[in-house]
Parts: sequence; structure tokens; C-alpha cells
Amino acid sequence: MDVGAYIAASGAISCHKILETIAHNMANSDTPGFKQIWIATRPVEFDYPSGDLGTSDPLAFSQTLAPVRQNTDGIPLHTNQPLDVALQGEGTFMVRTPHGMIPSRNGRFRLDLEGMLVNQEGHYVQGDAFNNIPAGDIKIEGTGEIKINAGGEITIGGKAVGCLSVLREDGSLVEKDKRNIIQGSSV
Repeated sequence: MDVGAYIAASGAISCHKILETIAHNMANSDTPGFKQIWIATRPVEFDYPSGDLGTSDPLAFSQTLAPVRQNTDGIPLHTNQPLDVALQGEGTFMVRTPHGMIPSRNGRFRLDLEGMLVNQEGHYVQGDAFNNIPAGDIKIEGTGEIKINAGGEITIGGKAVGCLSVLREDGSLVEKDKRNIIQGSSV
């Protein structure tokens, strides 16, 4: 058995996974709200008997560990678009698609022809219950300046029209006072 070939193969597999991850991160570097993924490796040592002396040489295979998502926030880029929002800290926005609800950190929103708040693909952005406004799709009606505060509350001309829903990975709601939403920006 040629142990050296197996050790070299384990190293090549680890390098391939690392390069694949780097390519994935680079391909998504312009995606708003994208979180980088990192791969780590570690040696897995074992003893291999060598020669007639009965001694052993320590050898090691390369083991690739589970991918880790980098949860640091990106730097907000100011777009000066009133419906672009950067989400800093924990949580994701919820978007209703034909395939069900999906989490998204992409806060580049727009209005459709009916005044509904949608993402760039035209899927409905979900809102929390707020000021007698039920949870669900957010409709922005009226005239005036659109403002979105750090808690996600949306007003137009000073009148409350909705509140962005921000959920944790476990599905629980991020409290409004723990949110940091920056209007007119994208990450």
C-alpha cells in the first residue's frame, strides 16, 4: 500500500474544496447581503511503521472541516434609493415566492405596479403586524417621502404603512429595538 499517494490525494482534495469555496465567494462578491463561506483543514495524524527497526514515523492526512459562514456584516454602500435597505446584525428579511417563504439579506427593494414592496425578482417582501396593519405583503400607498427606520418601520409622508419582517435562523422574530436597518444603502 502506497500511503504517500493517499496522503497526497487527501491534500489535493482539501485544496480543491478550498479553491471551490474561493471561486464561490468571488462569484457572489457583488450579491447584496452575501455572506462569505470559509473552509478549514486540519491534519489527521497516524503512525506508520517504518523499516526493520520497528519505529514509526508520524504521518498525517488532510481533513477538510465543515464550511463556516462568516457572519460579519459588510460595509453599507450608499445608494440613495429610499427602498434600498442594508441589514446589519442578525436576521434576514422574508420574501414570498411561488415556492414558499425564503430568507434573504438582499435589501434592494422596489415597488411593483400595484404599489407592493417586492425584491429585484418581483417577489413580495413580508412585513410584521404594525399599527393595526396585518402581517404579510407590504403595500405602500400615498404620497410623500418614504422613510424606513432602524427597526424596519415604513412611513410615507409621516403615515405608517408597514414594518419589514426580520427573522432569526430559528424562525423567531428579531425585536425591533435589536435591528439595525439602514435606509438608502445596500451591503
